[in-house]
Amino acid sequence: MSRALLRAVISSLRGGSLLHAQAVAFLMFVAFFPALIFLAGVVALVAPGWEDLLQDFRLVLPPGSRRAVVDSLLQISGRSSELLLAGALGTIMLGSQLMFSLNRIFGSIYGREEQGGFWWKQLRAVAMVLVTIIPWVAVSLLVVFGKYLRSWLVQELGVGFARPVRILWTMGYYALAFLTATLVLAALYFFLTPNHRHGWHDVLPGAALAMFLWWIVTSGFGFYVSRVAIYNVLYGGFAAAIGLLIWMYLSAVVILIGAQFNHEMAQVRDSSPS
Repeated sequence: MSRALLRAVISSLRGGSLLHAQAVAFLMFVAFFPALIFLAGVVALVAPGWEDLLQDFRLVLPPGSRRAVVDSLLQISGRSSELLLAGALGTIMLGSQLMFSLNRIFGSIYGREEQGGFWWKQLRAVAMVLVTIIPWVAVSLLVVFGKYLRSWLVQELGVGFARPVRILWTMGYYALAFLTATLVLAALYFFLTPNHRHGWHDVLPGAALAMFLWWIVTSGFGFYVSRVAIYNVLYGGFAAAIGLLIWMYLSAVVILIGAQFNHEMAQVRDSSPS
């Protein structure tokens, strides 16, 4: 497995994965804001008048863009129906383009070409957008409303349980977020690989690896943004957008490394004696 991991990283760096990651990052960037608008619309619809809840979105946003994004959402949070409609349409249209791009890139990694009609591809792309966006919205809502549920639990159990509830809640949230994201990535690897001949157990290792690398990249980038970067000086009002785009590029790289790792593991299995 260690050799497969090393080959996956080397193949990604030597091959076209870094170039592909630029295209994926751009599509992630343009699809991210409609998805965020849709999420803000859901919050505004579920809890009208509670615009301050959007402040908690900082926990689910990439480092370097949290304040600017939240401030923008607060300015438009009073129009829940418009947010829902515009966000849903934008997410489906732009997100489907992201799925098309991932489908082609996974095909190049595995050396396969996509088969199937136009409408089948469109339907699958929309379905994968829903597979991606619904868990993200659910976990984000858990973050937004979680502190109220946690406060209710403390009131029911007693003040003496405040610390254990907070610790267990934090551990449970991160475990749920990691598991959800890993399963979503596995679904992308499973359904978007052209003419796949693998099972779920074949794509889960790459998804888990991508999530582990993503956690390292996000933590490192967060440290860099908060301690080292001078985006505000260099880019002014574009600082948040530049930071978000860089983070998405790094995320795209680890997603493609995960796909390459699955491919390397598949080659190992195919070459091993039965």
